[in-house]
Amino acid sequence: MSTHPQAAQTCYEFALLRHAQGHDDEARSLYERALAARTHTFGATHPRTIEARERLMALLPSMGSTQEAAPLEEAQPESPDLPEEEAPTNRREMAMEQSEVEVDARSRSLPACPQCQQTTEMIRSGKNRSGSQRFRCRRCQLYFTPAPSIRQPDQSRKAEALALAEQGMSYRRIASLLGVHHQTVSAWISPSSTQKVE
Repeated sequence: MSTHPQAAQTCYEFALLRHAQGHDDEARSLYERALAARTHTFGATHPRTIEARERLMALLPSMGSTQEAAPLEEAQPESPDLPEEEAPTNRREMAMEQSEVEVDARSRSLPACPQCQQTTEMIRSGKNRSGSQRFRCRRCQLYFTPAPSIRQPDQSRKAEALALAEQGMSYRRIASLLGVHHQTVSAWISPSSTQKVE
């Protein structure tokens, strides 16, 4: 029998599964293996060991083995820092509770779909060219950006494009030098945009 903590955890989780499926004999064997491994690895007073012991103690009476549960109850150490109400639950229950909290918090922070007004079916879908977060509604399949930011042209590159155009350089040549599209250069140099720079 392996006493590695991960092997003990796997054994314990499989025991939970077999117990939930109604295979109590298999669950008992697996709980006993997990308890032995956790006792060896962590000690008798560790919360994980106590957790495995409590599960085994709860299973034995349902199988009609109340006499075998008595020694386990005597071996169960008192846990002064963990009241009975706050006894450790299994990893799946804690993960499910945490995921419910995360989903609830996430749904409050997600925008509503402009088409179907749902907030629970949103998923993030990358960012647009200006860096704004995009979303996709799983219900109606709409892609949208709730608060798009407007890209402002780099004023220094725009001024440089204007200077190069005044020297007689072509828009395509300016675009290749500045690393932008030639239509961007054309938009920068158009009469309406040159008035804004001056």
